[in-house]
Amino acid sequence: MGNIYQLKITLKDVKPSIWRRIQVKDNLNFLELSTIVQIAMGWEGIHKHMFVIGDEEIGYTDDDKCDSKDHKIKKYLHKENTKFIYEYNFGDGWEHDVEVEAILPIEETKQYPFCIEGKRHCPPENCGGPWAYEDLIGMIKDKKHPDHQKMIEKFGKNFKPEKFDITEINSKLLNYKNFIKLLS
Repeated sequence: MGNIYQLKITLKDVKPSIWRRIQVKDNLNFLELSTIVQIAMGWEGIHKHMFVIGDEEIGYTDDDKCDSKDHKIKKYLHKENTKFIYEYNFGDGWEHDVEVEAILPIEETKQYPFCIEGKRHCPPENCGGPWAYEDLIGMIKDKKHPDHQKMIEKFGKNFKPEKFDITEINSKLLNYKNFIKLLS
C-alpha cells in the first residue's frame, strides 16, 4: 500500500523565507517529485533540475540527459529527517532545502500530492536568482526607483511577494494527479 512522505521545501538564500509543506506518495520517481515541487513552489517547470542526496546527483547530467525518471524516491527517502537539495534553473541557481519531516500511512480519503501549508509567493521565473530577486523586490516596492515601472511591466503588476494561495496550488496538484492517471 505504501506510505506518505511529508516534505518541507524551503527556498535557499531568500529572506523572509519562502517554503511549502507537502505530502506525496512514496511510489513516485524523482521526475514526478520534481514536477510536484515545481507546482507547489510556483515554478513554471521550464528549466532543468537536479536532486543532490548525499553524494548522489539525480536529474540533468553534464551530457544533458535526465535520469530522474529512473530513480524511485523511496530508495533514498526512507528515513525521517533525511535532508537533500533540489536545484531548479541552473542559470538562476534556485536551490531548495528539502527535509523528510514525517513518514505517514496513506489516508484513503485524502488526495495526494497535497500542499498542507506554506509561506510567500515564489519568485518569478528568470528574475536572476536569489540576489537579483532581492533587488527586484526593492524595485517593485519603491515607486521612485528608476526601474520600478519596467519591473512591474516585466513581472506583472499582480505579482505579490507575500501572497500564498494554497487553494490554487492544491488545484494545480490535483490537475497534475488527474493528468498522470490518464497517462497510466
